[in-house]
Amino acid sequence: MALNNQPYLPLYVDDWMNNTKLKMCCAAAHGVMITVMCIMHKEPQYGTMLLKQKFKQTDKQIRNFALQIAKLSNFEFAEIEKPLQELIAEGILKLDADKLTSPRMARDYDVSEKRANAGRNGGISTKNKKLATVNNKANSKAKDKANILSKDEANTVIEIEDENVTVNTNEKGKEGSGEKPNVANSPLLGKGFGGEESFQVIHPFASTTFATQWMAWKRYRATEHNFSYRSAESEQAALAELGTLANGTETTAIAILHQSMGKGWKGFFELKQDATKPAAGKGKVRYSDDFKRKIASRLQSR
Repeated sequence: MALNNQPYLPLYVDDWMNNTKLKMCCAAAHGVMITVMCIMHKEPQYGTMLLKQKFKQTDKQIRNFALQIAKLSNFEFAEIEKPLQELIAEGILKLDADKLTSPRMARDYDVSEKRANAGRNGGISTKNKKLATVNNKANSKAKDKANILSKDEANTVIEIEDENVTVNTNEKGKEGSGEKPNVANSPLLGKGFGGEESFQVIHPFASTTFATQWMAWKRYRATEHNFSYRSAESEQAALAELGTLANGTETTAIAILHQSMGKGWKGFFELKQDATKPAAGKGKVRYSDDFKRKIASRLQSR
């Protein structure tokens, strides 16, 4: 914070009381000096007062400055001129053309600016050191991760969309044999990086139809309830629950999925009536084969 923005005036009591030059001045000069210091404290150039053009009324600069100080204070011109002459004569104030300067205040301003600049430079240096440390740690971690991957793993691109896993690899099968590349031991499909077996979701029914309906269920939960399974273990538990409710019957399991989606439910519940069997009694609704095909096609395409 600049000195001229501070609400107080730095006054060093010992320096003031022990200043031999100031002791040579009269009491009136002491009062004028305090007033001059207060005016210079608010000047744009701290510790220096510039003579304004309208006060250049005579060829004597001390008198002109006395007029300006009297205007800016509660004193009369006659009370200012002689004490001001004493202060300049003893070197307490310095007069240089249109400038009246307090050497002590100017020196205090220079010291304050140097300390402020040193503090700013020190802060910037510390910030740069911290930033360099963070960057070095990040680069080190990136190198460690790069070293973990082998060349074969680096050339393997694995794209996972829901439950469908597509593996694009530069690995070639046995030359001339027509064999496909073996991806069973891929890090994300077989054993993990640490050598342990990775967890894979197993559907209770191996058909493509059930896999399609299960994906429709997961999209429904995400869209309607903003929910997704947080881990493969939690999804496997849900599949086990569905298989138990369906008594191991695929068509019943799919019917339970349709029942929950149709009613906006968040979970699975036993069928009130086995949806895999036609309803008995009068008023039974029959759908055309074409309508059934369209519904099946719509569900499978999602």
